[in-house]
Amino acid sequence: MHTEQPHVTLHFLGSVPRARLPELTQGIGVRFEPFELGFGHPELWHGGIAVLAPDVVPAPLLALHGALGEALERRACRRKRGPIVRT
Repeated sequence: MHTEQPHVTLHFLGSVPRARLPELTQGIGVRFEPFELGFGHPELWHGGIAVLAPDVVPAPLLALHGALGEALERRACRRKRGPIVRT
């Protein structure tokens, strides 16, 4: 990842066939309340993945995570289940 393109992974989907991408990108649009996210501390996850984790997860982010998960399930998209932030 380039430093000028940070991102937040809300649901890890793994390998998705290209044929499903239009269905997923057009079909999972969900409304959400804007929020601010501050990154508080570094963590090292399994496999050597370095992340900056938030000290506080805003309620609107939790709601967005849930809504996206439901939209993915409606499209029978497998995803890795787990908390939005590892503890």
